[in-house]
Amino acid sequence: MIIRNAVIQDLPFVVSIYNQSILKGGVTGDLTPFTADQKESWFQNLKANNYPFLVMEHNNEVIGYAYLAPYRPGKRAFLKSAEITYYVEEKHLHKGIGSKLVDSLLDQASKMGFKTIIAILMHTNQASVQFLTKKEFEQWAYLPDVGEYKGETIHHLYFGKNILG
Repeated sequence: MIIRNAVIQDLPFVVSIYNQSILKGGVTGDLTPFTADQKESWFQNLKANNYPFLVMEHNNEVIGYAYLAPYRPGKRAFLKSAEITYYVEEKHLHKGIGSKLVDSLLDQASKMGFKTIIAILMHTNQASVQFLTKKEFEQWAYLPDVGEYKGETIHHLYFGKNILG
């Protein structure tokens, strides 16, 4: 298994992994799966703006990914903050892949001068709540009733971590 920078050829794997979470439900606010073509401009934009995007590869297949994206895009006061996202292929969960990816991403973010990393998640995503707590993120905010999923009200949780002094 190797961790490397994502390339455009990884996009079908990335989208497939993300679609697993959409279909599982209660993990992401997206409700409809995507195609790689639909996500291509998003991917190219992250790469063009030098936001790190890492994949874990095993047997020539991407089995997990993690990336940073702008927090409050266009607002220059937040340039040292970024939003973190990570997903692991279902059959490779609980093998330490997410941990390795996030650790590598946080190390890269620190070297790039990012100060604050923020994770925004649905309250129903308890696996991520536990994971982020293990990674020494703290819950910084609770936004009640900001969405609806399958007829139920959902809340957003903001977890954060300062990686530079």
